Formats: sequence, C-alpha cells, structure tokens
Amino acid sequence: MSACQDLIFFDNSEDWELIVDDTRRATEVGENSYIPIGSFDLGVSITNSYIAVVAITSSGKPTWVFAGDITQVYDFAPGGSNPILGKVRPQPFKLFINRMQVIPTGRISPAPFRLQYTPPAWFKDVAIRVYAYTGDKLNFVEDALFDLGNALGIDPNNPDGLISLAFAALRDLIDQRFQELSDKIDNLNGGGGDPGGTSNFGFTGGGGFEPDNPQDNIGFGFFQGLL
Repeated sequence: MSACQDLIFFDNSEDWELIVDDTRRATEVGENSYIPIGSFDLGVSITNSYIAVVAITSSGKPTWVFAGDITQVYDFAPGGSNPILGKVRPQPFKLFINRMQVIPTGRISPAPFRLQYTPPAWFKDVAIRVYAYTGDKLNFVEDALFDLGNALGIDPNNPDGLISLAFAALRDLIDQRFQELSDKIDNLNGGGGDPGGTSNFGFTGGGGFEPDNPQDNIGFGFFQGLL
C-alpha cells in the first residue's frame, strides 16, 4: 500500500449517501425487438472523491459479466452549449453485473461534475445505484503535512506553502552536507594529504578541493541548479 493512498471506511452507513437510484427499460418495438436503453445522465452534480456503484439487470444471462460504464462529465466553457464540444469526459470506469464497486473519482477540477451511465446495448432493463462517500479519509502523507503545518504555524490547508517549505528545508540540508564534505576535504589536504596528487575522494590538482573554484564546484552547481 502506498503511503499516499487514501483509506476509507465501509463499516458506518452514515459515511455513504445514496445519491442515485434509477431504473431504465429498453423500449419494445416488436416481438423480441427492442430499442437499446442508451447512455443517460444520472441527475447528480457532485465533488466527492469516492463513490460506490452497482448495476443490476433482471434479464441477464449467467455468462454476462459486463454492466456498462460510468464516467464523469465536466462543463467545458469554450464549447458552449454544444453537446460534444461543451463537455469534458475523462476515461470511463467499467462496471460488472451485480457487483458493488468503489470508484476513486480522481476528479480533475475543483468544479462539480455530473455522472453519466452507459449500459450495454443488449440490456433489456437495468437498475443502478450510486453512493457518495462523505466520511473521513486517512492519508499518512497528508496527515503528516497537516501536523507539520500546524507545528510551523503554516496553514495546513495550503499545500503549496508546505511544499515550498519542504523544498527549502531540503535545499538547506544539501547545502549543509556539501559544506561539511568541503571542510573535511580541506582538512585532509591541509593535514598531510598530497596537494599535487589524488586525495582519498578522487579529487586531483594542487591546492586541494576549493568550493569557490568553478572547476571544483561542479557538484555544487549541479545540485543548486536542480533546486
């Protein structure tokens, strides 16, 4: 399990809100002839990070597994009211018949999104339920950053501030370690090392290692450039 992964809870019904309970049937146009149900909007606009979805059909065969797919739909302002250009639809999530599935929405915008369901064309009927997760999440990395922000007097809800602080601390640590290494090499060269030869660290040339010398400072410049 990744330390960055959210952990959610399934043992409290209050953490899950039923937001969709819909049933659709294919239109019968003749004996054993139907118009497929087709894709339809589930009638909700949400921002939840996790949802649980189950799709059920009463006319399925034992060999059927696939139950269609569900996707998020965001309004796309440049496309206006155009039904294609005016909507952004990320990768759909595949559903399986009679199986409750938890879906991390991984939303790509702070704006609310809608849900669109597309059942298989061969379904004569389908019932779909969607639950939105409203409970707490455990995330060890986010919790650690939150505690760090509180300890340093930084707004824990501003991740950019915490990230900048972490990079600054990392830069200071690297600078400190390079300075310590430089001092050790200077001490070795000044304390009996061969100034014209090669030190135990592999540096060559007279006068030893000089952090202020551009040729000797390649390592410093490289890491400082990264930071």
